Amino acid sequence: MDETITHRKALEKNLIECKENDIVIPYRKVAQAFPGDDHECTFDIQRIDSETLQPWAKELGWSAKPAPEITPPSKKNMPLIRFTRIL
Repeated sequence: MDETITHRKALEKNLIECKENDIVIPYRKVAQAFPGDDHECTFDIQRIDSETLQPWAKELGWSAKPAPEITPPSKKNMPLIRFTRIL
């Protein structure tokens, strides 16, 4: 199975199993599930393809956006991603 699909299924499982109205996922995990262009700060991780992520999240009943307010300063270019349940 394609690695992207494997990561996407794992992310979907996290969202389905979440009992809270929001969950924070590391940038790397979201980027592995929704890889975009090369990231300007690292060769290890790609940018997140937001154009694919947003409709996918919405279909599952979630919105997704960066959470810079809780991201450590050393990770500001790869912020945590907050998924919020659409109520």
